[in-house]
Amino acid sequence: MNPVLEKYGQVVKSLNLSWVVIVFLSFSAGVGEEFFFRGVLQDYLGIVITAIIFVLIHGYLNPFDKIIFVYGLMMTVIIIGVGFIDKYIGLTSAMVAHMVIDVILFYKLSNTDLLQDPFFIKQDADFSENNQ
Repeated sequence: MNPVLEKYGQVVKSLNLSWVVIVFLSFSAGVGEEFFFRGVLQDYLGIVITAIIFVLIHGYLNPFDKIIFVYGLMMTVIIIGVGFIDKYIGLTSAMVAHMVIDVILFYKLSNTDLLQDPFFIKQDADFSENNQ
């Protein structure tokens, strides 16, 4: 997944986000996106279709880029999970889950040299070995 880490890591690092900004952006996305996708669309389209649309709008289901597409499939599964959180626990819980996911992603992308992180190097090596 190195190309994904490089692509998004460079973008996020270039923004030089502080903790306050990371939390604010994550809160805004968590509340706004979950209100629209879970509070409105999910009731009409269901959990799976809503999750697919969510990931498509974010640009992660790109059939022309295999690595981004695989990442998009993983994100779709996670977003389906957030849909079930909304259904069984409530919209506020889905908003909090979304916010936590975003805080972690923003923090890791903006504060870690992901291409040197042993966790990501091992995951990428395992992925490459299994797809040859």
